[in-house]
Amino acid sequence: MGLFWLVSRIKKYDISAVLSDYYSKSKEYGFVLIDSKLHYMGSNEVAEKWAPCLSELHVDREIREGQSVFIKNVRTIIESGKQDEFFLPYEDRIIKHSVKFFYNQKGTARIGYYVEMVDDTERQDHLKMVEEYNEKLEKEV
Repeated sequence: MGLFWLVSRIKKYDISAVLSDYYSKSKEYGFVLIDSKLHYMGSNEVAEKWAPCLSELHVDREIREGQSVFIKNVRTIIESGKQDEFFLPYEDRIIKHSVKFFYNQKGTARIGYYVEMVDDTERQDHLKMVEEYNEKLEKEV
């Protein structure tokens, strides 16, 4: 019975196709997998670096609200039933966290969520520079 349960869980969360695409991206790319019952299913080293609270989670256990802003934001988005994003600082960087739906291999049933994490510092700095420039132009007019 135990082996059957393990095989069924592995099959349910066969993420090899998804991960192969992720690994082809930059090494500065983090991801977290969460099932539809809010159970933590895993993450990569980059995600664990940018969200140290992940090291306290256990695979296949519910993600409970804690003191972590990351966990609070993820749970809020998931509980809203929508896909969304949020930004959190990490050292001198700005990390973009995108919470997205995760589907079965056939793409017919939502089985959870994944959180993509990318360093968005350059884009955020650019947007800030454009905003400051626009404010300067408005004052001159």
